[in-house]
Parts: sequence; C-alpha cells; structure tokens
Amino acid sequence: MARKWFAFLLTVERFLKRFRLRAPLRLPWRSSAFKKYILLVFHKFTDDKTAETQRALKKKMKRVWAVLFLIGFLLAFGISPVLSQAPTSIVQIVREGKIYYDKGQYQQAIEKLQQAINNFEKTGNTLNQAVTLSNISLAYQELGEWQEAEKTINQSLQIIGFDSQKPQITGINTQNLKILAPSLDIYGKLLFKRSQPDNALNYWRLAAKIYQQLNDNSGLIQNQINQVQALQSLGLYQQAKVIVGQIEQNVETLPAALKTQALLSLGDILRATGDLKGSQTALEEALTINKDKPAIAAKTWLSLGNTFYARANLERERRASQTGDRNQQTPKIVTPWQCTINTVPSEAIPFYEQADKAYQKVIDLQSDEFSTKAQLNRFSLLTDTGKFTTALQASKNINLSKLSPSRTKVYAQINLARELACLNQQPQLTNQVTSWQEIDNILKDSVQTAETLADKRAKSYAIGNRGSLYEYLAIKNQIDSQNKTNSKNQNLKTAQKLTSEALLLAQPSQAPSIAYQWQWQLGRLANIQGDKPKAVANYQAAVNTLELVRDDLLSINSDVQFSFRDNVEPVYRQLVNLLLTNTENGSLPQKNLTSAINLIDSLQLAELENFLRCNLASVARNQQNTQIGKNAAFIYPIILENRLEVVYKLPGEQFKSFSNSVTRNEVEKTAQKLRKAIAKRDTETANENSQTVYQWLIKPLETELEKNQAVETLVFVLDTELRNIPMAVLYDQKNKEYLVEKKYALSVLPTSQLFNLRPSSEKLKILAGGISEALEVENRQFEAINAKEELNQISELASTQSLLNQQFNQKALQQKLKNENFSVLHLATHGNFSSDPEQTYILAYNELLRPNDINRLLSGENRQTSNRIELLVLSACQTASGDNRATLGLAGLAVRAGADSTLATLWKVNDEFTIKLIERFYQELNAGVSKAEALHRAQKALVFAGKYRNEPYDWGAYILVGNWL
Repeated sequence: MARKWFAFLLTVERFLKRFRLRAPLRLPWRSSAFKKYILLVFHKFTDDKTAETQRALKKKMKRVWAVLFLIGFLLAFGISPVLSQAPTSIVQIVREGKIYYDKGQYQQAIEKLQQAINNFEKTGNTLNQAVTLSNISLAYQELGEWQEAEKTINQSLQIIGFDSQKPQITGINTQNLKILAPSLDIYGKLLFKRSQPDNALNYWRLAAKIYQQLNDNSGLIQNQINQVQALQSLGLYQQAKVIVGQIEQNVETLPAALKTQALLSLGDILRATGDLKGSQTALEEALTINKDKPAIAAKTWLSLGNTFYARANLERERRASQTGDRNQQTPKIVTPWQCTINTVPSEAIPFYEQADKAYQKVIDLQSDEFSTKAQLNRFSLLTDTGKFTTALQASKNINLSKLSPSRTKVYAQINLARELACLNQQPQLTNQVTSWQEIDNILKDSVQTAETLADKRAKSYAIGNRGSLYEYLAIKNQIDSQNKTNSKNQNLKTAQKLTSEALLLAQPSQAPSIAYQWQWQLGRLANIQGDKPKAVANYQAAVNTLELVRDDLLSINSDVQFSFRDNVEPVYRQLVNLLLTNTENGSLPQKNLTSAINLIDSLQLAELENFLRCNLASVARNQQNTQIGKNAAFIYPIILENRLEVVYKLPGEQFKSFSNSVTRNEVEKTAQKLRKAIAKRDTETANENSQTVYQWLIKPLETELEKNQAVETLVFVLDTELRNIPMAVLYDQKNKEYLVEKKYALSVLPTSQLFNLRPSSEKLKILAGGISEALEVENRQFEAINAKEELNQISELASTQSLLNQQFNQKALQQKLKNENFSVLHLATHGNFSSDPEQTYILAYNELLRPNDINRLLSGENRQTSNRIELLVLSACQTASGDNRATLGLAGLAVRAGADSTLATLWKVNDEFTIKLIERFYQELNAGVSKAEALHRAQKALVFAGKYRNEPYDWGAYILVGNWL
C-alpha cells in the first residue's frame, strides 16, 4: 500500500514537472527522511483502522496537496516557489490569480494575488510573500503601470535580502537564491520594457550566475532568451548569436515538456528579432516533439503560422517597388483604416500558403482559444493577399465569444473590425459585408472589454481605433459627395474626441508605442480641418515620441506589431510634406527647411536601424562632422506622394528648395527603368531616363552651382528607389555630358548623422584580399576574376599586404587586423548586398563572410591596435537588382563595422575596366586628393578615354558611400 501511494506521489511530481516554467522542482519526497516519514505514515494508516486516524491522515495529506498546488501554480505563473505550507484558502486565491493572469485579466490577477500577500504577511510567510510580489510586478508590467511594477519587485527583492543599489549575491542562502534568480529576471523585464536594455542585461546576467550556481538549466535557458532580446536591441549581434547557440545546445538536455517551452519561447523571440528561419526551425522541432498533444500542437502551429506569415510579408516588402502600385480600387484617403493591397510577388506566395496551412491545422485541432486566434490570423492573411471572397466566408466562422475577457480579446476585436472594414471597401463585395455601424459596435465592445479589465493600454488602443474609423469615414464621405459636409464634420468631431481620449489614457512617457499613433492621428485630423500649425505640432510630438521607442521598433508586442514602412515612415514623410508645403507662394521659412532635413536624416537613421535591427543612436551621437559643408553641396531629394521635393545646401549658404510635380510612382518607375537599361547595356534608354532624373535633381541648381566656387563635391542623401542608381550616370542632354564629366566629385550618404567626416591619413597602408579562382561555396557558383593582377597593381602604388586565394580567409584577416594598423581594406572578391541577410555576403576562400563577420573584423573587437579603417573597397560586389533596400545593406556594413567610407560596385564590372579604374583611383589617392575626388578623376579619365564613354554599365557601377574627404 505504501509503495502504491509513494508511486502516486512520484506521478504527481512528473505532472508538476511537465507544467513548470523555470527552476527545477526540489520536491521533499526526494529526501530519504521524507521517504521514511511517508512509509511510517502509511504503515500507521494501514495498521490503525479507526475512522479518527484516517480523518487525521487525510487532513495531513490535504495540507501536503495545498503545498503542491501552491508550487504548481506559482511555477506556471512565472517564478520558482518556496516549499512552505499554506492554507488551502490561500492556495485557491493564488490559483485564481494565475487563471486571471493567463487569460490576460491582469487587474483581476493583481487583486487576487494581493489578497494572498495579505495572508502571507499575517502569517509571517515572508518568502511566499516575496514570490507573490514578484508575480504581481509581472501583472503591473503588462498593464504598463511602471511605478507599481517597480515598487512591488523592489519589495520582493528586499524581503529576499537583495539590494538593487548594491547588486551582489554573496551571503544569500540557497533557498533565497532560488527565488532571487527569477525575481531578477522579472526586474530585468521591467527595465527592458522601460527602454533600458543595458541595465536589464546586467540583472539578467546576474540571474544567470545564480541559475548556473544552482545547476538550474531550464531557468538558465529562459534567462538566456531574455538576454538575446537585450543584446539584439543593443546591436550586440555577435554576443546574441553566441547565446542563441548555447540555448540551442542546452535545450536538448531538457525533458520534453521543458524543451517544448524553451523551443516555443525561442521561436517567438527569434521571429520578433528578425531571424525568421531560426524561428521556423525551433518551432518545427517543438512540433515534432508534441504532434500527438493537441493543445501544445495547436499553440505551436499557431506560432509557426505567424512565422510563415512574417516571412511572406518580409518577401513582399523587399519587393514592394517591383510589384506594382497599391490597389487603386479605393480612393486616395491615406489613413490607417484605408485598405490598400499590394501585389503579392511570387517569392512570397509559398510562405503565405504555408501560413494558411498552419492556421488550418490549428482550426482543425479545435482548441477554442488557439482556434479563434488562428481564424483571425487567417482572415487577415486572406484579406491581405486580396482573396476577399474567401476572406468573407472565413469571417463568418469567427466567434469571439470563445475568448474570455482579456487584452488578447480586445486586440482580437479590433483586428476583426479592421479586417471587416477592409472588406467593406471592396467594390465587388458591396452590400455583402457588415455595416459601418456594426463594425463600430465591435469596437465599442472592445472598449467595454478593456474597461472590465481596468486595462488602460488596451482601452486606449480600442478607443484610438474607433477614432481611426471615424477619421476614415469623414474623408470617405467627403470623397463620395461634396454635399455630405454635415456627416463629415460630425465624424471629424467624433474622431477628434475619441483620439484625444485615447491619448490621455496612453501618455507618451508611459505607453509611447501606442501614444505616438494618437498624436499622429491628431495631426492628420488637424490637417484635414486646415489647421496647419496644430497639425505640425501634433506630428512633431509623434516624431518625438517615436524617438522614445527606438528600441521597441524591433520587439513590440506581437498583437500590435507593425511594418516600419506602413506605420513609421509615413509619420516622417507626412510631417515633411506639411513643412515643405508653401501656402503663401513665397520661399519657405528656413526653420521649415532645417526641420525637414533633420526629419529626413532621422527617418534615414530609423530606417537603417530597422533594416539592421540594431540601435545606432550612440554611433550617431559620437560623430564629429566638423568638416561638413566646407566644400560640399548637399542635395536631399525627398519623394512625397504627389511631388519630388529637393532641398539643398551650398557651402556658406542656407537651405533652399525646389519642387517637381511628379508622383512617387513616376519617380520609382523611372529609377527602375534606368537601372534595368544600364544592366542591359541599353545606353539610349538609360540616357532617356537618366536625363529625366537630371532634370529633377540637378538642372534647377546649375546656375547656383556655377556661381559658388567653393563647391567641389556633390553629396547626395538619396531616398528609397533613387538609392539604386549611381548619380554619376545622370545625363545632361543640353550639354551632351554625364554628371561624372562635370567638375564635381560625387558621394552618397544614407544619413548625414552617421559618418565621421575626418580627413584621410597622409600615407596609405593597405590590407588587400582577393579570390582569383572559381569556387563553389554553400551551393553558390563563383566564377574566376582577375584578383591577382588587381592586387599586384595596388602593391606597386602603396604599402600593401596581400592575402590571395587560400591565404584570404576569416582567420588570416582577423590576425592581420588584430595586430597591425591599416587605413584601407581592399577586397577583390565576389560579394552581394541585399535586404535579405542570407543574401548578403563577401566571398573568402571556401567560406562566405556575413555582415556580422565583417562587423567583428572591422569594429576593433579584440584588436590590439587602435586604428580605424578609413576606407573599405569592394571592387567586385553587387547589390540585388530590384531591391530598393539593398544599398542599405552596403551602407549598413560600413556603419556597423565603423569604416569611414566604402567604395563599392552596384553591379558586377568586367576585370579589364576594374583594374584600370582601381589603379587610377589609388594613384590619385596617393597624390593626396580626397576619396571622392580620386574616384571622380579615375572615372573621368576612363570616360574621356573614349572607349568606355557610352558604357555607363562599366564606369557607372562605382559609388562612394560615407566620408568623401
């Protein structure tokens, strides 16, 4: 009998282990003393047949069960418990608190757990009090109530004996350390959510030491997942990559249930931080483990579907400029609730199909909560890909009543309303979709749900979206009929009222990722009503708030995840549009032009950060652009929806501007045609399009450029599709000459905030590497190039150390750069730059150097020398054709690696021309001219030589990015 009961307890242990999230459970029955106690108790039970003894024993066992329940619920809630007895009533309270938390009912969870704390406090149960305080901090964090979250976690830490002012773990006993480690994880989460990733990382690393000391592998893995998030946010990708490797290695040592939890967490964090292939791998492994467990399988399929959906959207965004215009069936309204559908490129279709299949798997498993989420996500996917009829049918199966009141339900209601609104805008579905009033009723219900939860953030998001709906309806009424002014005005008033209320609930300092949306919305509403000063003020407030969430742009809550292009870029562009709109038919105020340029610079910086998924603010702050403007003219083409604005600044003068009446679509199409014509060596078509761009950017400046004798270099800060064409090929039809033939050197900046404009060293010291053999690496074929002759030419012109073929590998590069000073790194090898990290690389011998590898090599990590690389030359690289963000990869390489500037090719150039140009470039550079002027003279010499003049494919490929001095 005793053995059966003991076996039963071990079964209970396995059950608890299956559902715990963090520290290994050190159960009392694992001790020999407890085993003896249990045996004695059950022998007593079997020997003594009196009802009174049996009742006493059952009472004792209930107390044991109370402890077990407390352990299980607190573990699932997010922190390791203390093994101490607690009355059944308190256990029930904690259980209810956990249920509320899991449902997203955070205020109710707090109320229940506070009751438990009061009981723990009365009974002197301080350690369980500390545990519960930490869990309450988690709930406060979800609500965005940072002060309360910090207060409760500090109370918990004080009870444990930890001083956050003097963070150390010496002198704290083992029992308290078991609570301290997950409490520090919770504290780190609070700091991370408050945009302090560096401080969060410090506390997470301290917690990791405790987990290691306790041999708590599962707790360590969860902690490391947190660390990856912070490292990614800080731009420390190499360190993040190392920890991801450790997680993937250690996760194999976990029991199946814990391994599943770790893989799910890893899959979600990798998706949030942009490693979509890694996310897919982790989730597919979790699915393999749990394919026979419907509830876990449903959760995994849902997450996997989200990853496929993200991969599809990424492919779509990369090829947005290739896939045609936005759907023109709806009027040009330009609000978040306007449904605009881009063409789906073929590269994205397989991922959309995989996402659809994954969601269908969840729906088929009939797990209420997950099935409803999958139905919503599938509805969004179908709408987003233009399958409106199918989407309409799918929407009829969605029953949100299956979701319990929670923040998740609030977001689900909002998403459902938005997708129904999108269907309502499709002419082919007229009178088949629900009415606008019914859509508004769904949003009203979402507000009511949030009020029930006392969730200010969710309520703000719900009310603000109601404001967005009324904003859309106001403009729609105006477009549909000029006579519906009363309806329009009423809708505008309602939108204004709702948006202001939403902003009040989500203050920028408390919830910036939501607040900026309502500031932006207030700006749009003021602009509709013709109040330009108020519109500008609100737009500027939105931009300022976005600066507060620079890190959050990389890892925002997945329920309100947004695309940078759709939800951040328009804020900047619409404000620039307002600043550059002249209502008085005179010259624009200087402050407007200066503000516009600062905004464009900030936008370019934000886009580069979003592309690289790292924070470059510290890099930007450290730049010392003391030489800026001395002999350079800065030209900022700004592509707006209905015109191309060009802001410029000549040496010693103020900003000025001129406007071209050309749509964004026309600019992008012209740039694409030019690039394609050059690639086909179709000089006639290339010149036709390049002279158009010349007319837009240079022609109005010609007279002023001639008059200003200080201008030596034209520095372009190019916008979107214009980045893909070299300015050297712009053609002056009147004078029958290319821009490269004029007297100006040319340079490109992705943003003027990032590059040190310091003069180059007087003497060149070059480290040159190259591959002259044909190679196959990672299933890619690379043809032979004449790198040997190129390196020999360089060696004759300047002090050079060369690494050719087998000598040119990552280890050799690292050794050279670690121990010696070089001002130039010249790589004569194949390379490719794309917005897809997998397609961005530089070929070394039998290996591909990825951006992180180059970053580590050039950034000075582990270097014994303190020099900087002034110039990175990539003489045989190319950028992905048709990818309007590919040049960001090129610029980003220099930025992240700390190189002052990069000379590279936008497409492959023949060896003969490359060797001649590189030889002349180094001759000029050795003579003491600037990098931009050295390139200018080299290109000009070959163009004037006659042979290559009508071949912009050859001489036009080269661009200088960054410091031109």
